[in-house]
Amino acid sequence: MNLSQKDTKDLQGRRRTIENELNRMIQQIHEMDQKIRLYLADRQRNAHPRHIEFIERIQRYRIDPHASNKHLEALLDNLQWKIYYYQRAWNQMWENSDSSYRQTRNPELETPPAPSGPSGGMKEVPKTKSQYSIETLWEVQVERLKQYGAQPKETPTEFRQRMYQEYKELSKFRKDHQEVVMVYDAKDQKCKLDLKDK
Repeated sequence: MNLSQKDTKDLQGRRRTIENELNRMIQQIHEMDQKIRLYLADRQRNAHPRHIEFIERIQRYRIDPHASNKHLEALLDNLQWKIYYYQRAWNQMWENSDSSYRQTRNPELETPPAPSGPSGGMKEVPKTKSQYSIETLWEVQVERLKQYGAQPKETPTEFRQRMYQEYKELSKFRKDHQEVVMVYDAKDQKCKLDLKDK
């Protein structure tokens, strides 16, 4: 086998791997749909589906340009349209479920707790106080961005609104053994709120 044949075989293998990965994610969408339906039917007995991270992973997925071809691009396009429509359906299901579920939760909005670190691709934000104000959280984000040589992509007012909105959303399905924590997402270059077991 000469070098050209080896390169062709390697490329075909890479394309097969990508195709299998895309097909697996399509299957995972159906599995996620089932997890969400089970969770919304009984939040006490079923684990939170962690669908936001799943949706973001699919939306961010990119095919290696060296291995890309029309077939793989069509598969990715199909996958991303599918998650778009499922996301809309899930959001509607969630809203319908929340209308009754919110009545059993404490509706007032608190200040998000101190930053902490999750698993996955997020970086831990250092914890120096037990409770952080929104202003302090903003300062933590600015400081972290400086470490990465980046500038904030939002104003303090936009940050405050996003933090409150994220906290409000997470509070809807937070369980008693979970707390809301702030994490730094290096990919998006901003801090986000997430749930973590106490």
